[in-house]
Amino acid sequence: MAVLELPPEDGEHIGPYRIVRILGRGGMGEVFLAWDPRLNRSVAIKRIRHDSVTTPILRQRLLNEAQAVGGLHHPAIVLIYDLLEDGGDDCIVMEYVEGGSLAERLNDSGPLEPALAARLAEEIASGLAAAHGARIIHRDLKSENVMITPSGSAKILDFGLAKPIGTAAGDSTLTAVGCVVGTCRSMSPEQARGAEVDERSDLFSFGVVLYEMLTGISPFQGANALETLSKVISERPPCLDTLRPGLPPRLVALLVRLLAKDPGERPVSATEVARELHAIAAVLSPPGNFDPEETVSAMPTGVIERWDSGSRHPAAPPPTAPAAPLQRRGRRSLNIAITLALLVVATAISYRLYSSRAHERPLRIVVPQPEVGDNPQLQLAASGLLNTSLGILGSLRDIVVVDPQEIKGLPRTSKEIARAAAADEVLIIGLAKGSSRDLGLITLRCIRGS
Repeated sequence: MAVLELPPEDGEHIGPYRIVRILGRGGMGEVFLAWDPRLNRSVAIKRIRHDSVTTPILRQRLLNEAQAVGGLHHPAIVLIYDLLEDGGDDCIVMEYVEGGSLAERLNDSGPLEPALAARLAEEIASGLAAAHGARIIHRDLKSENVMITPSGSAKILDFGLAKPIGTAAGDSTLTAVGCVVGTCRSMSPEQARGAEVDERSDLFSFGVVLYEMLTGISPFQGANALETLSKVISERPPCLDTLRPGLPPRLVALLVRLLAKDPGERPVSATEVARELHAIAAVLSPPGNFDPEETVSAMPTGVIERWDSGSRHPAAPPPTAPAAPLQRRGRRSLNIAITLALLVVATAISYRLYSSRAHERPLRIVVPQPEVGDNPQLQLAASGLLNTSLGILGSLRDIVVVDPQEIKGLPRTSKEIARAAAADEVLIIGLAKGSSRDLGLITLRCIRGS
């Protein structure tokens, strides 16, 4: 956060804070940029005007926001510093975030690149997970309530409609008579109907924000509030493949789940969503310092690979004897590239065909840590192979890659792993030294979970 020069001594004050300038003003309140001379920092002050006709409701919402966010400390959530009264006006003092809102960014520049959208969405989902972990539902998540800092990070603000999880839907202290609380285009179907909501309602709103990031348009915006609410409740949004062809299938699949009308069909938690977006972002924007020779192995590798004879995938090659190893090339990195390419192609083709022919729902796959032994060179190679497999599988349509961290307990057999992860398939990667120092052996065993 940039430090501003001290404003003039005769500037207007709100409590101990010296007003620098107005940031925004509406019919019922205003937001100021102010200076805190005690801690030498800029702050934002939201003030509710005492002459507003809805002052009691707005005052309660302001208090709710202070109480909801006051105990949250997360880099993707704007911090609350103080709550005070000034001349009959209620004020909330919060972290000043430079930059503009996500809505302004989309209006100015159009839809975001998938890699950037996935990274920002991961940060927002992580912030939501922190709020939900504190038993707080936002209830008004939208692109206008997400700030993008000059460094390119996302911050959620405006918890004025937040409520503790489990409280009654018709809380009279929060809801004006005859009104639906929230923003029509971004609220969940259950929120639009005035029903009780939980964390999954925020996930639907989050899906609307992600949809807007990828397309530049709202999925449910109608000509008026009534039409918008009708679309939220009963209509599916325009297909992403039509609006923006070529989006990563894994990202599209996540968005479809987020915008499901039935809360039970949405992801279980914001933590799950953040984890999935992290994996997607890693594939779309791999680290710039990736060195395949260091990450995969210092050992020259020529690969042999065959599918386990117990696999019943229709696309899997016949379980014949292993093919002859590739001859060593002049450069070690070329062999490594061939190794990963063979693994990727075999895995991608087999799983794509199998999932499209044999399943009406997404195929759940878990990939445990590769089986390697004690060789430290093989440990490095195993890490590279695992990351590559997870990235490729996750990019395929109709595939849901189960995070190995979700496996509870310490299962040992493939069947136990499948049960623990509720997975349809277990992909076991084996890595061993070959018959000479120039060769390595990669094996893939695909085992049904049922």
